[in-house]
Amino acid sequence: MFFLSSNVIALNFRVSLFSKLISVRALSRYPAGMSQDSPLPVPILSYLRGLVMRLVIYCVVYLFVSVATIGPMFWYWFADVHVHGSGWIGKFYAPLVWFCDHIESLRYVVNVYVNWWIL
Repeated sequence: MFFLSSNVIALNFRVSLFSKLISVRALSRYPAGMSQDSPLPVPILSYLRGLVMRLVIYCVVYLFVSVATIGPMFWYWFADVHVHGSGWIGKFYAPLVWFCDHIESLRYVVNVYVNWWIL
């Protein structure tokens, strides 16, 4: 009788330990402070941090591409903005014009680069 009851106790201990391990593993997928019922799989701060980093990277890449291509495309941009109205080339370079109006050193670099291409 004692042998049977000790086996039942050991089995109950193993089952309860196993169920606790399963619940701990299931909860470990979620960061601290988030429950399984949360609709957001990623914490909001890390999502916003990633969004801001992507925006900064996109702006830097856009500035690099637009500055690198404005030299050979200057006359097309000039014709698009001043002759034909604002087409897609004028719209593509519009942020660069805005940046050049607000950042003096960028304006100088772009003017030197454009002059190198058109003169």
